[in-house]
Amino acid sequence: MALDEIKNQLLERFKKNNISVMDSKPINYGIQFHLGDGKWKGVLRVFENKKGQVRYDYSQLPAGAPAQKVIKSVEAHRFQHHDQVDERLFGYPIIGTDESGKGDYFGPLVCAAVYVDEEMASQMLAMGVRDSKLVDDLMTIRIADAIEKMFPDSFKIFELSPHRYNQVYSQYQNTKKNLNTLLATMHAKVIKALCHDKACDRILADRFADEKLIEEQLEETGKAYELLQLPQAEKNISVAAASILARGRFLIRLAELSDKIGFNLSKGVSDSVIEQGRKIVRQYGKEKLSHVAKIHFKTTQEIL
Repeated sequence: MALDEIKNQLLERFKKNNISVMDSKPINYGIQFHLGDGKWKGVLRVFENKKGQVRYDYSQLPAGAPAQKVIKSVEAHRFQHHDQVDERLFGYPIIGTDESGKGDYFGPLVCAAVYVDEEMASQMLAMGVRDSKLVDDLMTIRIADAIEKMFPDSFKIFELSPHRYNQVYSQYQNTKKNLNTLLATMHAKVIKALCHDKACDRILADRFADEKLIEEQLEETGKAYELLQLPQAEKNISVAAASILARGRFLIRLAELSDKIGFNLSKGVSDSVIEQGRKIVRQYGKEKLSHVAKIHFKTTQEIL
């Protein structure tokens, strides 16, 4: 059972973090721990159902207790040892978030959040939902369209057009903030919007920077979220779905910009992107770049 493994990992990490376990005992479908470190004390309960889904009840732990960070580290360890999409690992319901476009010179920055319950997970797997980096562009757009049509009330997408992105990024620079802060703002925005419509407080996000960036913005709402941020979070079906939606929307917007410019704009950052940027400057002037590209990239200097 996964629960036995989790218990051992928790005990090991509690010890490493100087958290005392005054007592641990089996309860119905789980384990109960009495914890403390001299400054606080509380109760943690861990449950596992027949499908191997694990839930943590730390409602009786003080807010911000170090034990919660231990739980996240244990879940991260479990997750990173799963090579395939495992829709059961964090249980249901769950909301996954991901973004697209941050490494692309042309096109918008897009962030998506997707709510997934057990039935939806099975349907999404059958649809071919997985990390968008493993799917070609055409299939990404097709799957994204299928998700939007089949689950119209279970996702939120927020995007910044290149022109708006450049305006916001400039404002962030003036206040000594960076791209990671902007990404965190977008993740928090779609999470809050989706949680407003869906009763779910368990969030899984792809880790791109300091975990506190998203946490601090969610804390401002006064609502308790169970937020876990992990590298390669796209292994989970919820984040995989978010990656598909975000990338699908990015590709559509890039195609629209290409139509307006008169030729296909390339993804990423490459020599062809530089040549296309120079072509835009020759035909429309350098100001046009701010309407199609993220001009803070070093690519802009190479183009000009």
